[in-house]
Amino acid sequence: MSSESIVGIIISVIIALLLYFFPKDSLVKFFKKNNLDDFIKNNKFRDNFKVVIIDDEIDSYPVEYIKKLGVEVSTYEAISFADSVDITKYDLVFLDIKGVVKEDLEEGGAKFIKIIKQAREYLPVIAVSSGFFHAEFNEYFKMSDQTIKKPINEFDINQLIKEIKNKHFDMNSLVESLKIQINSLNVNKKLKCDLECRIANHLEGNASKEETMECIHQIATTDSGKLIDLINIIKDRIQND
Repeated sequence: MSSESIVGIIISVIIALLLYFFPKDSLVKFFKKNNLDDFIKNNKFRDNFKVVIIDDEIDSYPVEYIKKLGVEVSTYEAISFADSVDITKYDLVFLDIKGVVKEDLEEGGAKFIKIIKQAREYLPVIAVSSGFFHAEFNEYFKMSDQTIKKPINEFDINQLIKEIKNKHFDMNSLVESLKIQINSLNVNKKLKCDLECRIANHLEGNASKEETMECIHQIATTDSGKLIDLINIIKDRIQND
């Protein structure tokens, strides 16, 4: 019997065993190369956007208007540093700098930004102030995603919430941005497809972060930073769904 025949028999036996021990659906999933459209189609993500306002002047916010936008709103006039874990479960944080943290009414809000970002790096935090931004708080304002001054009008907060939802929450928008980034790469179509499948598998939990990052660096080269940031935001969104 030739070596080719032996190899053919071995392959046939392996296939027969796979068909016997594994359901057909599992085999299809195992061999199929998912893309980002498949990722969206195969997963359902919540659509209730959760905002928390931490401020001793809640009246400076159009809270009822925000709720009419279909947003879940929680408000705190005072918190403790120990509340940081609960705060990281929201999708967007408005945080005043002074007068909100019981343990440190002067600089507690600024310190709280640092604690939140250490616990969940990609959680959007809007630093809020009722006056001029003091130089001593520059480090903490830089850690926030944006800054805004009170009083906050309906137009500004509507635009801000829409922007944050598109960049950090809405999975369709996030994946579309990711596809645009991939398609803009100066590589051939096959490499783009391979990269998209690798990223989709990573988002599904079927490819390690290390392997995915290596693939991105090899294919995207100088554009890898933007892709990685976007993937990290999407992973953060998945983990906090």
